[in-house]
Amino acid sequence: MRVISLSTKPQGQKSRLQRDCAILSVQGRASIFLSVGRGGSWQVDTCEENKDKMPSVGAACVPDLQKEREKCCFDKEELTYLIDGGKERTEERREMEKILLSDPEYMDKIPPSYLSHEDSYANELRKSCYTMLKVASAGKPYRDLINSGTLRGITKDGNPLALHMAMFIPAIVGQGTREQQDKWLGRALRGEIVGTYAQTELGHGTFLRGLETRATYDPVKEEFVLHSPSITAIKWWPGGSTAEASPIATPLSAVRRQSEIVPGEPEPQILDFQTQQYKLLPQVASVFALLFSASDLATTYARVSTDMTKGNMERLPELHSLSSGLKALSASDATEGVEICRLSCGGHGYLKSSSLPRIYSATTCAITYEGENTVLWLQVARYLIKSIRGGRKGQPLSESVGYLSCNLDSAGLHTLTNEALVEAYKMSAQKMVEDTENRLQKLCDMGQNAHHAWNNCSVLLVKCAQAHIRYFVCEKFLERVTSSAVSEGLRSVMHQLCRLYLAYHITLNQGDFLRSGSLTPAQISTLEDDLGSLLTSLRPQAVAIVDAFDIHDEILDSTLGAWDGRVYEKAVRGRHEEPPEQDRRP
Repeated sequence: MRVISLSTKPQGQKSRLQRDCAILSVQGRASIFLSVGRGGSWQVDTCEENKDKMPSVGAACVPDLQKEREKCCFDKEELTYLIDGGKERTEERREMEKILLSDPEYMDKIPPSYLSHEDSYANELRKSCYTMLKVASAGKPYRDLINSGTLRGITKDGNPLALHMAMFIPAIVGQGTREQQDKWLGRALRGEIVGTYAQTELGHGTFLRGLETRATYDPVKEEFVLHSPSITAIKWWPGGSTAEASPIATPLSAVRRQSEIVPGEPEPQILDFQTQQYKLLPQVASVFALLFSASDLATTYARVSTDMTKGNMERLPELHSLSSGLKALSASDATEGVEICRLSCGGHGYLKSSSLPRIYSATTCAITYEGENTVLWLQVARYLIKSIRGGRKGQPLSESVGYLSCNLDSAGLHTLTNEALVEAYKMSAQKMVEDTENRLQKLCDMGQNAHHAWNNCSVLLVKCAQAHIRYFVCEKFLERVTSSAVSEGLRSVMHQLCRLYLAYHITLNQGDFLRSGSLTPAQISTLEDDLGSLLTSLRPQAVAIVDAFDIHDEILDSTLGAWDGRVYEKAVRGRHEEPPEQDRRP
């Protein structure tokens, strides 16, 4: 295997990546990135009749989980299809997972949590490289493998070659000329060259103009010479979510019994406590809200990409605004949601074997990479301010910000339907953008230059950007729930999840809705009552809903979230699996 590596090491010293890849080359391995997702092709009605279909299940599930699954009032398989985007995609994903998860090469001889950092890195690199051979033999396009979402279950501590396949190869495919693709694409896919993302420096990140590294073209050798002139310019090479955390915390909450609701009565399932429902069920609803919003954004992206091939760049700023805002919102919501799920598991949530610490550490960094959240929120705000000013001048606005030039009022919101609540989000966002723009203009009128005025309004600008994107997510959630052709049982559950999401974020941000006049104090009190009723109504369906996420036990890799619910046995077994110090090698 040949590795192209750019570093500040003196010539003759090999980087760890070069050293490890050289070892793997001797073993005849190649490299590829793959990402991982849910799993299993089954629908569970009762544990006994379906236990043979479930992955990593040695026995029937515990009675409490069996009873929870028997309460299901909708077709779980239908919900899985809705999550995946159709039956065909579900079947393709399951086929991919079957190919990968049945291969003993991916099995860890030693639980990853007991490996040293160096051994963990080598183990994940071994599995990543082996995947190349698997891809070739399966005859599957690498893009299908990335989209299948399966690698997180295979490379649990991160894929060292993730950026090679997630960014390097797509850059060649999407932006390379035919000549460049002919020269580099095959070699990249075969692992003969390995690419990475070379932006981040020790002293610089988001501020691209401040990067110190220079690339100077050498016409004699026909190559670029990279130079990092100072310690702050040293390249830090990157290596390698709520939808995983909630299927851990929710089943555990149905299995674990603790305390008393009525003194003297048996200990209830902790999912029977309203406070536990309030922690978990809004996070489950959030998975669907973000999933449907991302799907709509993907459609917008495809449409804008088609327009760009025809020379029409008109909607590119809108796409940038939406993608920036959704990235920031999903990263912050997922980070908060995973932490809530972890805390809802009590002390068990801190166990490495629960996988919640791993999921949290993998999720929280999303707030920083690919655009730090605050920077992205300010990008959204800049687009909003430009749009509202353009609307006042009579300029046409793009679809997502068209409401900024509308005359909105709360006359039709007295019914508090889901549609009315989305309108309340719209009014609140419009009011915040208007007030922020007025404050910005006032500072300029007082003599501040535009840059200082912008900085002095930046907290408000972030808030109005957040309100705008939250409205967008709520709107797309309701649109998908309303338009999806699903059975009545599933439609009812999805409407309740949508309303839970709408009411939850209104009650968290009451001041914004009261200041905008979109809702009254009495209406918010009504929504607080509705929130309690929704938690009670959705509680019997909680386990069935997260079952429909269809995540393999091998992928979830959690003693708390296993399908059979044998939490305590698995926790004890995991402790006994700890190898002696001298045997801790992958």
